[in-house]
Amino acid sequence: MPKSFTRTACTLILNADNTENLLIEREDFRAWVPPAGDVDEGEDWVTAATCEAREESGLHVAQDALIGEYTRPQFADIVRVYAAHATGGSLDEHG
Repeated sequence: MPKSFTRTACTLILNADNTENLLIEREDFRAWVPPAGDVDEGEDWVTAATCEAREESGLHVAQDALIGEYTRPQFADIVRVYAAHATGGSLDEHG
């Protein structure tokens, strides 16, 4: 991975039968996306994905599997997408 690339962790929070995932509305522009954010220096990918999911949705999640890793040269980042399920929290507790 080039040093100039940032690392982004993304979580698909799936329902019990894996037929739907949670999307949140971004505040910086109008788009519905899964919770995601930068991986801080010294932070591991799974921790970042878990923290971003909680911060952006209010849900506590358990990461189930790595779905994939994608390079987006146009944004100069590497994205890892994880599948997860909610273990607690509330959609009303984010913000």
